[in-house]
Amino acid sequence: MVSGSSSRTTASAAQKKTARASRKERLLARKEDVIVPLLARRSCHLPGNNWWADWRQWFCNNHILFGICLHHPMHPLEWWERSLALVASISFGLVATNSVYEYYRYDRERMDEELFTLLGFSISDGMVLLWTFGGLFHSLFDLIIWRVMACSCCHTGGTFGKCFCSKSFQNCGSYLLLPVIMMLLSFAVFMVLRRASKGPEDVATYEQDAYNNNVADDLQEVDDDTYVDWDNIDGVGSFFFLAKYSVELMVAWFFYFPVVGTIMFSGILGCGRLPVLGGRPRDIRLVEEESRDYRRV
Repeated sequence: MVSGSSSRTTASAAQKKTARASRKERLLARKEDVIVPLLARRSCHLPGNNWWADWRQWFCNNHILFGICLHHPMHPLEWWERSLALVASISFGLVATNSVYEYYRYDRERMDEELFTLLGFSISDGMVLLWTFGGLFHSLFDLIIWRVMACSCCHTGGTFGKCFCSKSFQNCGSYLLLPVIMMLLSFAVFMVLRRASKGPEDVATYEQDAYNNNVADDLQEVDDDTYVDWDNIDGVGSFFFLAKYSVELMVAWFFYFPVVGTIMFSGILGCGRLPVLGGRPRDIRLVEEESRDYRRV
Protein backbone atom coordinates (compact mmCIF):
# COMPACT_ATOMS: atom_id res chain seq x y z
CA MET A 1 0.00 0.00 0.00
CA VAL A 2 2.71 2.41 0.93
CA SER A 3 4.76 1.60 -2.14
CA GLY A 4 1.69 1.93 -4.40
CA SER A 5 0.77 5.30 -2.92
CA SER A 6 4.36 6.46 -3.28
CA SER A 7 4.47 5.43 -6.94
CA ARG A 8 1.19 7.25 -7.64
CA THR A 9 2.56 10.37 -5.95
CA THR A 10 5.75 10.16 -8.01
CA ALA A 11 3.75 9.69 -11.22
CA SER A 12 1.49 12.61 -10.34
CA ALA A 13 4.51 14.84 -9.65
CA ALA A 14 6.07 13.79 -12.96
CA GLN A 15 2.84 14.58 -14.81
CA LYS A 16 2.63 18.01 -13.19
CA LYS A 17 6.25 18.70 -14.07
CA THR A 18 5.63 17.64 -17.67
CA ALA A 19 2.50 19.80 -17.83
CA ARG A 20 4.40 22.81 -16.48
CA ALA A 21 7.20 22.26 -18.99
CA SER A 22 4.69 21.91 -21.83
CA ARG A 23 2.87 25.07 -20.74
CA LYS A 24 6.18 26.92 -20.50
CA GLU A 25 7.09 25.81 -24.03
CA ARG A 26 3.71 26.98 -25.37
CA LEU A 27 4.10 30.36 -23.69
CA LEU A 28 7.63 30.69 -25.04
CA ALA A 29 6.49 29.77 -28.55
CA ARG A 30 3.64 32.28 -28.31
CA LYS A 31 6.05 34.95 -27.08
CA GLU A 32 8.40 34.21 -29.98
CA ASP A 33 5.50 34.52 -32.43
CA VAL A 34 4.87 38.02 -31.08
CA ILE A 35 8.36 39.34 -30.27
CA VAL A 36 10.46 38.06 -33.20
CA PRO A 37 8.44 39.78 -35.96
CA LEU A 38 8.51 43.04 -33.97
CA LEU A 39 12.28 42.84 -33.61
CA ALA A 40 12.72 41.99 -37.29
CA ARG A 41 10.87 45.09 -38.44
CA ARG A 42 12.67 47.36 -35.96
CA SER A 43 9.54 48.01 -33.95
CA CYS A 44 9.84 50.92 -31.53
CA HIS A 45 7.51 49.20 -29.06
CA LEU A 46 7.46 45.79 -27.42
CA PRO A 47 4.47 44.65 -25.32
CA GLY A 48 4.70 45.75 -21.69
CA ASN A 49 7.46 48.34 -22.21
CA ASN A 50 7.33 52.00 -21.21
CA TRP A 51 9.02 54.81 -23.19
CA TRP A 52 12.47 54.35 -21.65
CA ALA A 53 12.43 50.54 -21.95
CA ASP A 54 11.36 50.82 -25.58
CA TRP A 55 14.09 53.35 -26.40
CA ARG A 56 16.71 51.18 -24.69
CA GLN A 57 15.68 48.02 -26.51
CA TRP A 58 15.50 49.87 -29.84
CA PHE A 59 18.97 51.35 -29.38
CA CYS A 60 20.56 48.10 -28.18
CA ASN A 61 18.98 46.05 -30.96
CA ASN A 62 19.72 48.43 -33.81
CA HIS A 63 23.02 50.14 -33.02
CA ILE A 64 25.67 49.05 -35.51
CA LEU A 65 28.30 48.41 -32.80
CA PHE A 66 26.50 47.83 -29.49
CA GLY A 67 23.94 45.58 -31.17
CA ILE A 68 26.53 42.83 -31.63
CA CYS A 69 26.64 42.19 -27.88
CA LEU A 70 23.48 43.82 -26.48
CA HIS A 71 20.75 42.64 -28.87
CA HIS A 72 17.64 40.81 -27.67
CA PRO A 73 18.11 37.01 -27.23
CA MET A 74 15.22 36.37 -29.65
CA HIS A 75 16.44 38.79 -32.30
CA PRO A 76 16.51 37.18 -35.78
CA LEU A 77 19.80 38.89 -36.70
CA GLU A 78 22.70 36.85 -35.37
CA TRP A 79 26.15 38.12 -34.41
CA TRP A 80 27.74 37.20 -37.77
CA GLU A 81 25.12 39.21 -39.66
CA ARG A 82 25.70 42.18 -37.38
CA SER A 83 29.46 41.83 -37.91
CA LEU A 84 28.86 41.98 -41.67
CA ALA A 85 26.82 45.14 -41.17
CA LEU A 86 29.71 46.62 -39.18
CA VAL A 87 32.19 45.80 -41.97
CA ALA A 88 29.79 47.33 -44.51
CA SER A 89 29.46 50.48 -42.41
CA ILE A 90 33.23 50.97 -42.12
CA SER A 91 33.77 50.20 -45.82
CA PHE A 92 31.04 52.60 -46.92
CA GLY A 93 32.57 55.36 -44.83
CA LEU A 94 36.03 54.78 -46.30
CA VAL A 95 34.71 54.79 -49.86
CA ALA A 96 32.64 57.92 -49.26
CA THR A 97 35.38 59.94 -47.56
CA ASN A 98 38.05 59.03 -50.10
CA SER A 99 35.67 59.70 -52.99
CA VAL A 100 35.14 63.20 -51.61
CA TYR A 101 38.91 63.59 -51.38
CA GLU A 102 39.34 62.54 -55.03
CA TYR A 103 36.60 64.95 -56.11
CA TYR A 104 38.25 67.86 -54.35
CA ARG A 105 41.66 66.97 -55.76
CA TYR A 106 40.49 66.67 -59.35
CA ASP A 107 38.56 69.94 -59.11
CA ARG A 108 41.64 71.73 -57.75
CA GLU A 109 39.84 72.57 -54.53
CA ARG A 110 41.71 72.85 -51.26
CA MET A 111 40.09 70.29 -49.00
CA ASP A 112 42.72 70.91 -46.34
CA GLU A 113 42.23 74.67 -46.24
CA GLU A 114 42.00 75.74 -42.60
CA LEU A 115 38.69 77.22 -41.47
CA PHE A 116 39.50 77.74 -37.81
CA THR A 117 41.54 76.34 -34.93
CA LEU A 118 39.92 74.54 -31.99
CA LEU A 119 41.97 73.74 -28.87
CA GLY A 120 45.13 73.86 -30.92
CA PHE A 121 43.79 71.59 -33.69
CA SER A 122 43.37 72.88 -37.23
CA ILE A 123 39.84 72.33 -38.59
CA SER A 124 39.65 72.23 -42.40
CA ASP A 125 36.86 72.36 -44.99
CA GLY A 126 37.12 68.63 -45.52
CA MET A 127 36.79 67.82 -41.83
CA VAL A 128 33.65 69.92 -41.47
CA LEU A 129 32.13 68.31 -44.56
CA LEU A 130 32.87 64.78 -43.38
CA TRP A 131 31.75 65.38 -39.80
CA THR A 132 28.40 66.86 -40.86
CA PHE A 133 27.04 65.48 -44.13
CA GLY A 134 29.39 62.49 -44.04
CA GLY A 135 28.29 61.43 -40.58
CA LEU A 136 24.62 61.96 -41.40
CA PHE A 137 24.67 59.89 -44.59
CA HIS A 138 26.74 57.26 -42.81
CA SER A 139 24.02 56.85 -40.18
CA LEU A 140 21.32 56.63 -42.85
CA PHE A 141 23.33 53.94 -44.65
CA ASP A 142 23.54 51.94 -41.41
CA LEU A 143 19.77 52.12 -40.98
CA ILE A 144 19.11 51.04 -44.58
CA ILE A 145 21.51 48.08 -44.63
CA TRP A 146 20.15 46.89 -41.29
CA ARG A 147 16.58 46.93 -42.63
CA VAL A 148 17.58 44.92 -45.71
CA MET A 149 19.44 42.31 -43.64
CA ALA A 150 16.54 41.88 -41.20
CA CYS A 151 14.27 40.91 -44.12
CA SER A 152 11.16 41.56 -42.04
CA CYS A 153 8.85 40.88 -45.00
CA CYS A 154 9.47 37.14 -44.57
CA HIS A 155 8.68 37.06 -40.84
CA THR A 156 5.26 36.69 -39.24
CA GLY A 157 3.19 39.79 -39.98
CA GLY A 158 5.30 40.70 -43.03
CA THR A 159 4.17 40.83 -46.64
CA PHE A 160 5.22 37.23 -47.29
CA GLY A 161 4.96 36.06 -43.68
CA LYS A 162 2.16 33.58 -44.43
CA CYS A 163 3.88 32.06 -47.47
CA PHE A 164 4.82 28.39 -47.08
CA CYS A 165 8.48 29.14 -47.87
CA SER A 166 8.82 32.28 -45.75
CA LYS A 167 11.03 30.63 -43.10
CA SER A 168 13.52 29.58 -45.77
CA PHE A 169 13.99 33.20 -46.89
CA GLN A 170 14.26 34.94 -43.51
CA ASN A 171 18.05 35.25 -43.93
CA CYS A 172 17.78 36.05 -47.63
CA GLY A 173 18.70 39.72 -47.13
CA SER A 174 21.99 38.86 -45.43
CA TYR A 175 23.03 36.39 -48.12
CA LEU A 176 22.11 38.79 -50.93
CA LEU A 177 24.12 41.59 -49.33
CA LEU A 178 27.19 39.41 -48.76
CA PRO A 179 28.71 39.87 -52.27
CA VAL A 180 27.82 43.57 -52.17
CA ILE A 181 29.64 43.95 -48.85
CA MET A 182 32.69 42.08 -50.18
CA MET A 183 32.84 44.34 -53.23
CA LEU A 184 32.44 47.40 -51.03
CA LEU A 185 35.25 46.18 -48.77
CA SER A 186 37.56 45.57 -51.74
CA PHE A 187 36.84 49.01 -53.15
CA ALA A 188 37.46 50.57 -49.74
CA VAL A 189 40.89 48.90 -49.48
CA PHE A 190 41.73 50.10 -52.99
CA MET A 191 40.68 53.67 -52.19
CA VAL A 192 42.73 53.70 -48.97
CA LEU A 193 45.87 52.46 -50.74
CA ARG A 194 45.31 54.89 -53.60
CA ARG A 195 45.01 57.85 -51.29
CA ALA A 196 47.95 56.73 -49.13
CA SER A 197 50.13 56.60 -52.25
CA LYS A 198 49.14 60.12 -53.30
CA GLY A 199 50.38 62.40 -50.57
CA PRO A 200 49.79 66.14 -50.66
CA GLU A 201 53.39 66.64 -51.75
CA ASP A 202 52.71 64.74 -55.00
CA VAL A 203 49.69 66.88 -55.80
CA ALA A 204 51.56 70.08 -54.96
CA THR A 205 54.50 69.07 -57.18
CA TYR A 206 52.22 68.28 -60.08
CA GLU A 207 50.31 71.54 -59.74
CA GLN A 208 53.56 73.51 -59.68
CA ASP A 209 54.84 71.73 -62.81
CA ALA A 210 51.58 72.37 -64.61
CA TYR A 211 51.65 76.05 -63.65
CA ASN A 212 55.24 76.49 -64.79
CA ASN A 213 54.47 74.94 -68.17
CA ASN A 214 51.17 76.83 -68.62
CA VAL A 215 49.22 73.61 -68.83
CA ALA A 216 46.78 74.11 -65.99
CA ASP A 217 44.06 72.36 -67.98
CA ASP A 218 46.12 69.18 -67.83
CA LEU A 219 45.20 68.91 -64.16
CA GLN A 220 42.00 67.23 -65.29
CA GLU A 221 43.21 65.63 -68.54
CA VAL A 222 46.51 63.89 -67.71
CA ASP A 223 46.43 60.47 -66.13
CA ASP A 224 47.10 61.02 -62.48
CA ASP A 225 48.84 57.68 -62.01
CA THR A 226 51.83 58.76 -64.15
CA TYR A 227 52.85 61.17 -61.37
CA VAL A 228 52.40 58.78 -58.45
CA ASP A 229 54.17 55.52 -57.76
CA TRP A 230 52.41 52.92 -55.64
CA ASP A 231 55.71 52.50 -53.81
CA ASN A 232 55.30 56.02 -52.41
CA ILE A 233 53.49 54.61 -49.39
CA ASP A 234 55.86 55.57 -46.59
CA GLY A 235 54.92 53.77 -43.39
CA VAL A 236 52.17 54.73 -40.97
CA GLY A 237 52.44 58.43 -41.84
CA SER A 238 50.84 57.80 -45.24
CA PHE A 239 47.69 56.60 -43.48
CA PHE A 240 47.25 59.56 -41.15
CA PHE A 241 44.02 60.46 -42.94
CA LEU A 242 42.46 57.39 -41.28
CA ALA A 243 42.64 59.25 -37.96
CA LYS A 244 40.34 61.91 -39.43
CA TYR A 245 38.06 59.18 -40.72
CA SER A 246 37.89 57.56 -37.28
CA VAL A 247 36.54 60.84 -35.91
CA GLU A 248 33.83 60.85 -38.60
CA LEU A 249 33.03 57.25 -37.69
CA MET A 250 32.69 58.04 -33.99
CA VAL A 251 30.50 61.06 -34.79
CA ALA A 252 28.26 58.89 -36.98
CA TRP A 253 27.94 56.05 -34.46
CA PHE A 254 27.75 57.94 -31.19
CA PHE A 255 26.15 61.26 -32.17
CA TYR A 256 24.18 61.14 -35.40
CA PHE A 257 22.82 57.63 -34.92
CA PRO A 258 21.38 58.33 -31.43
CA VAL A 259 20.06 61.73 -32.55
CA VAL A 260 18.54 60.55 -35.85
CA GLY A 261 17.33 57.33 -34.22
CA THR A 262 15.64 59.18 -31.34
CA ILE A 263 13.90 61.54 -33.77
CA MET A 264 12.60 58.60 -35.80
CA PHE A 265 11.72 56.73 -32.59
CA SER A 266 9.62 59.66 -31.35
CA GLY A 267 7.50 59.64 -34.52
CA ILE A 268 7.57 63.41 -34.81
CA LEU A 269 8.55 63.29 -38.50
CA GLY A 270 5.54 61.16 -39.40
CA CYS A 271 3.08 62.57 -36.86
CA GLY A 272 2.96 59.11 -35.31
CA ARG A 273 1.11 57.67 -38.31
CA LEU A 274 3.30 57.39 -41.41
CA PRO A 275 5.16 54.13 -42.16
CA VAL A 276 8.88 54.15 -41.19
CA LEU A 277 8.56 57.69 -39.77
CA GLY A 278 5.64 56.99 -37.43
CA GLY A 279 7.93 55.86 -34.63
CA ARG A 280 6.73 54.54 -31.29
CA PRO A 281 3.16 55.98 -31.38
CA ARG A 282 2.44 54.15 -34.63
CA ASP A 283 4.04 50.92 -33.44
CA ILE A 284 1.99 50.97 -30.22
CA ARG A 285 -1.21 51.07 -32.29
CA LEU A 286 0.04 48.28 -34.56
CA VAL A 287 0.96 46.05 -31.61
CA GLU A 288 -2.45 46.62 -30.00
CA GLU A 289 -4.25 45.79 -33.26
CA GLU A 290 -2.17 42.65 -33.78
CA SER A 291 -2.79 41.49 -30.20
CA ARG A 292 -6.56 41.89 -30.68
CA ASP A 293 -6.42 39.90 -33.92
CA TYR A 294 -4.29 37.24 -32.22
CA ARG A 295 -6.81 36.84 -29.39
CA ARG A 296 -9.67 36.46 -31.89
CA VAL A 297 -7.80 33.61 -33.55
